[in-house]
Order: sequence, then C-alpha cells, then structure tokens
Amino acid sequence: MTAHHSLALYLLTAGRFTDALAESDRARQLDPFSFPVTFLRGAIFISLHEYARAAEQFAAAAALNPREPGSDDALALIYWIERRVPEALSEERKAAVLAASQEQLRDLDEVAAVYAKSGVPAALLRFAQLKERTYHGDDDEAYDIATRYGIAGDKEKVLEWLNRASGKGATWFMLRTPAFDFMRADPRFQDLLRRIGLPQ
Repeated sequence: MTAHHSLALYLLTAGRFTDALAESDRARQLDPFSFPVTFLRGAIFISLHEYARAAEQFAAAAALNPREPGSDDALALIYWIERRVPEALSEERKAAVLAASQEQLRDLDEVAAVYAKSGVPAALLRFAQLKERTYHGDDDEAYDIATRYGIAGDKEKVLEWLNRASGKGATWFMLRTPAFDFMRADPRFQDLLRRIGLPQ
C-alpha cells in the first residue's frame, strides 16, 4: 500500500493527475481505511477540478480521523475555491475548534462580518490578510497564506509567500491546486516551479 501511495503523491506533484489517481486506487484497494490514502485522493480530485468527489474523500477522511483538523481545512479550501463562503467558514470553524484556537475563531467572525457587509471578494481578501497576520515562520503556513491569496486573486502576494517557503520542505504537491490556476502562464510562477524541481 505504501509504495502505491508514495507513487501517487509523486505523480500528483509531477502534475500527472490521472496516473496519480490510478495509483491511489491501488493503494485504497490494499487499505480502504487509510487516512493518508483517503486524504490524498481528495487532493488529487481537487487538482482534477472534481470538487464534489474531492469533498466526499475529505469527509471520509474526517470520519476516519475525527480529531485531525486537516480534513475540515481541505473541505474549506474547496468551498473557498467555489466562492461558497458560508460553507467555507463552517468548515474553518470546525478545524479551529479541533485545534482549540480562539484566535482563529475570532478571525473567522471578522471574515463573516466582512462577507455580510461587502461580499465574497472582500471576504476572500480579508481572510488571506488575517492568515498573514498570524504567520509564525512555518513553511507550510507560508504556503497556506499563498493559497489564500491565490483564491483571492492576488498574484503579487502569492509569489511573495511562495518564495518565502521555496525550498524549505513545504507541501509542494498542493501547488497543483486550482487556487494557482490563474498564475500558471506567469513566467515568475514557472520559474518558481523550475527552482523547486517541479514540471511546468
């Protein structure tokens, strides 16, 4: 199972989504109750823009490991991409409760208020700004902030935060998320992929 799962992760990182799904299918056949396998399948479906199937996998992952906030975070990512702000905030709150983070809950209340007053684009931008404010120097945090700015459509901020994490072991397979689709033709984004050794 581990070999198929590892190969699926490599293929996802390389942008070979159909092949990654095939390997993930093989891993699931060997261990249908594996949290990492189920979670990765969700990431693959996100990259394929199959959001309903991705949501099914992350919901299944949450059932397999109810104490892990990552599944709720991933579900929130889908809803942010789809501009479904109330659903995104609901999943973010579940993750914040699991992480016992009062700071995150306060930030989410602020985003909800911005959404109610100014609509979706303002809420997306404010959420990214609040993520930036709570940055503590972690590479995966920098990647997450870049993702949020990607959803908000801010190219310069995406590049700033991806470069902060570049080469430091962040979760690079998630560079395949649709949050960055609007940047793929940008030479600076292509240069970043080259520098960290990912196919264009």
